[in-house]
Amino acid sequence: MTPSSTTVYTVTVTDGVTKCVNSGSGTVTVNPLPSVSVNLVEHLRRRFSDIDGDNLGFQPTYSWSPGGAMTAFITVNPSSTTVYTVTVTDGVTKCVNSGSGT
Repeated sequence: MTPSSTTVYTVTVTDGVTKCVNSGSGTVTVNPLPSVSVNLVEHLRRRFSDIDGDNLGFQPTYSWSPGGAMTAFITVNPSSTTVYTVTVTDGVTKCVNSGSGT
């Protein structure tokens, strides 16, 4: 199952011999993906809006491709047209999202 929102699942089990019945439930929490945008101005930059993580001391992590930079912002000067992608992992929920810019 792949719920698109937080969902409570309940399972009911019946013993085949004794016919006793019991049930249990659990909640699958679906966290929102972190917000990612790639802005092209005079330099390529990446901005991330953390979901209250900065206030709690949980910093997001960044991974740029190409280049492998692990910072929130990069400055590039490519010799040809290049697509840059940043992958951001939210420091609180561990949700991952990415964005690209050319």
